[in-house]
Amino acid sequence: MTAYQLEISQKVSKWGEFMRIEYYFVLFLVALSGLFLFMTLKIPFQSTNMGSVGPGFFPRIIAVLLLALVVWYGIKIIRQKIEVDEEIFVKKALLPQLSLIVFLIVMIYLTQVIGMLVSIALFMFMMLTVFQKINWKNALVFTMLVMAVMYGIFEFWLDANLPAGVFFT
Repeated sequence: MTAYQLEISQKVSKWGEFMRIEYYFVLFLVALSGLFLFMTLKIPFQSTNMGSVGPGFFPRIIAVLLLALVVWYGIKIIRQKIEVDEEIFVKKALLPQLSLIVFLIVMIYLTQVIGMLVSIALFMFMMLTVFQKINWKNALVFTMLVMAVMYGIFEFWLDANLPAGVFFT
């Protein structure tokens, strides 16, 4: 086996390991989005008012979109061809994905403690600053704007109270 063939086989091996990790990550996201969709089925889809949408309308739409996008991403990964000239470093791909999973688990726990809006704000701020490398001031402003819009949508338009947590009840 020549040095070039050895290098190619090592790249294919790294690519295969990377793809296996991607498959597991997609399966985790499908399970998580399926869980979110299942949880939204317990929330009323329509309001008691005539023709109004209920508190479960927006979360169910988001859960269906999330599930569809994750399935589309999974199909895209399965159809992807192996390109041996492409450099793939598993650690660079694995660390952000594992961090995202850890942040999601922490956010779900914090929702019960500090409330939905605050935990989502912390999650969004961390994702923007750590992974997207956005300046912390810009990330803070964007996070506050999104939280204000979310608060307006859920509290005033949908008249659905988000979980407030232990400290804010």
